[in-house]
Amino acid sequence: MVVTGLIVALAGIAVPQYSQIALQMRTQAAAAQVMGDINWTRNMSLRTGVPHYINVTGDPAMVYDVHRSANPPAIAPASDPVLRSIDMAARMPDVDFDLNGVTLDPYGGTVSTATPGQMVFNTRGLPTAPGAFFVASEDGATAYAISVTGAGRTRLWRRSNGDWK
Repeated sequence: MVVTGLIVALAGIAVPQYSQIALQMRTQAAAAQVMGDINWTRNMSLRTGVPHYINVTGDPAMVYDVHRSANPPAIAPASDPVLRSIDMAARMPDVDFDLNGVTLDPYGGTVSTATPGQMVFNTRGLPTAPGAFFVASEDGATAYAISVTGAGRTRLWRRSNGDWK
């Protein structure tokens, strides 16, 4: 009985720790997926010479599509072909496009929304406007920003102790 009691006590300590680590890992994986899709979209614009873009369809849920412009330079999400449709809500529970109280992006600019509606890359692979996607765990413990500069450079930032690193 003593051994069983010790096992139950250790399990009671380990399970909450495992849950927290699993949520941190899901949040990091979701941020890496978003960054990978941004880079893929940019590369497809460069490779094909046709504008490609990411269109966020679920906010705060992590749902977005990657489109190719059917009639360049016009962007029409309703009629442009969808190359990828990403719905991470089921695969990454408790992870959202969320600011979690963040008011400044990693470069010190003011932010008011966790995602741009669209991130469009022109035929040279440059975004029409720089922006950032914010990915966070619902408990607020883990947050990431994926920034895209005007030159098309992407960078993954992690929020730690109130600072972006």
